[in-house]
Amino acid sequence: MEVRGCSSESIASMSCGNLSYSGLFHRRPKATYCRSLLSRQRPPDSPYIQPPSPHLDLPLTPRKSLVSSAFVVALAVVLIVCYLPRRFAVPFHLLEQPVQVEGSYLSAVEASALRGLIRGGGPIHVRKGHVAEVAFSTAEEEHCCDSYAPGSSLCNCQLRTDVSHHYYRTGGPDGLKESTLSLWRRAQTFQVSFASPEAIEGQSAIRHLVGKKRTYALLASTCHADAQPVSTVTIDILLPGQVMPVELSVPPNRSANQSVLPPWLQSTMMFSGRFGDVFTPTAEITAFFHSGRDMEGGAVRLWQGHDGVALDVSPTPLAAIAMDSSRVVHTRSTLHAPGSVAPPLPPNRLLALHYDPSTQRWVVTADGTEVVATYREEALRFSVTMVSKCGSPAAPHFVDSSAVLDTLKQELIRRKVGHIEVEPQALQRQLTRTIVRYPLPPTDVPYNLCWQLEHLGDWASPFTRII
Repeated sequence: MEVRGCSSESIASMSCGNLSYSGLFHRRPKATYCRSLLSRQRPPDSPYIQPPSPHLDLPLTPRKSLVSSAFVVALAVVLIVCYLPRRFAVPFHLLEQPVQVEGSYLSAVEASALRGLIRGGGPIHVRKGHVAEVAFSTAEEEHCCDSYAPGSSLCNCQLRTDVSHHYYRTGGPDGLKESTLSLWRRAQTFQVSFASPEAIEGQSAIRHLVGKKRTYALLASTCHADAQPVSTVTIDILLPGQVMPVELSVPPNRSANQSVLPPWLQSTMMFSGRFGDVFTPTAEITAFFHSGRDMEGGAVRLWQGHDGVALDVSPTPLAAIAMDSSRVVHTRSTLHAPGSVAPPLPPNRLLALHYDPSTQRWVVTADGTEVVATYREEALRFSVTMVSKCGSPAAPHFVDSSAVLDTLKQELIRRKVGHIEVEPQALQRQLTRTIVRYPLPPTDVPYNLCWQLEHLGDWASPFTRII
């Protein structure tokens, strides 16, 4: 079923098109705390209202003046945070994209086969391709462009710096106020990848799922054309307290010398809207096969409408969602509600997840020996994602990276950016932070103050501990 073109009211009331799964969609409530705080007034008969003072003409003492100034500053901060227009940044060309939801895409037998596959498949490592690749100290990101040839204006950093900066700065899709290390732990989700036809054919559970008629029908419907065979299958596992950052998936595109373009550059190209003919549309199906049904959070969150309100799709077991993840801004909310504690994952260690049949528990280890945590299977969230390109197979399309940078610099000029950076890393930051604008979380204060204070220096550490 398709929610393309639906208004916010019709989606919230489930009255649009053929939508019939009322338990799958939830609208995010708008923040009203600040407005209610500012609108409180005491009733006329309140005993706290004092009669007019006969000494109103007396000058304020220094202490009263200081208190009055602090009150004015606090009131100004509340007004700025609550009443300034919220920056809903997803550009129009990335909205109103087709999204389909099926409540019973998988059968119970197929879900059981997928769970058996990951139980006996050996250690599962941390997912690659998003904020998980950025070191929690940010030193890796700061030196990501240092290894490039002199004179080159392209920062070939392979980290998703556009995703990581937004994730830490805002506290993720739920607007958490936590330290960098805590947010890093929440983003270390685990993944199994089957990225070749041989790997897909080698697993009967995956081969059966890819070969289903309903799989091709969903992919073709998302493409609005023929879909190519599934090229990549991934299985994602979320621990309690974990989250997936807000992102726009970027399919691999190659430059003129056949090297893969850095993902931050591809994301910038997609957000700019000036390279529509470069990227081949993709179709993606994500199906859930976990056994626990009493978990909170972990919903697939999408930004589709022009009102800036996110659409949550509940990750019901056996359900599936189909979309073009390279044109739909999406995320996964925090598993087990926003208040869940981050898993105790140590940084700078080789993390792995495996199933222990003797205890029927999932075990997280560091460096292969140290047990970090254990979980019941019902507490984890399992999903399988299949990706296919749309249209008929075509010859590889190579992109001139120099021409791409020139076009993006013209976009900066169009947006009235006064000074365009020359140094590769500075230009990379300027492009991603000007053009790539992910939506803010739906909280009263949509910024992670803990992370902001950490970057102010040692003098701010007492305030960080208090917060």
